[in-house]
Amino acid sequence: MLPLDQVTGIGGFLDAVAVTFTIYGRAADIILKLVALGSWVAVFPGTLESLLGIEYDFAGTWGTSRGTYELLTIGTLVIIAIVAMIGYAMGAGVRRDQVTVPIEPGGDESS
Repeated sequence: MLPLDQVTGIGGFLDAVAVTFTIYGRAADIILKLVALGSWVAVFPGTLESLLGIEYDFAGTWGTSRGTYELLTIGTLVIIAIVAMIGYAMGAGVRRDQVTVPIEPGGDESS
């Protein structure tokens, strides 16, 4: 879970992600890099292979051109981001509400 009090914008979000990854100790850096690499390769397949000099038949692998694939993939990500922003905006009132719930010991026990 991200510490929401630290999410003040994209910079705050990235800082909160860094704080969250501290629970993984020394592995956090490699985990973050692997997640970033996997995300890049999922959105832009074949780019890593070309950097490493490995032959990659994009059309043969995906059955479509690179441009069509990337247009549809990035278009999908943009739609997801728009839906997320609309949901975030619609939830502003709920985030402003605060509720105090007293915690009583043994409240769930039945005899």
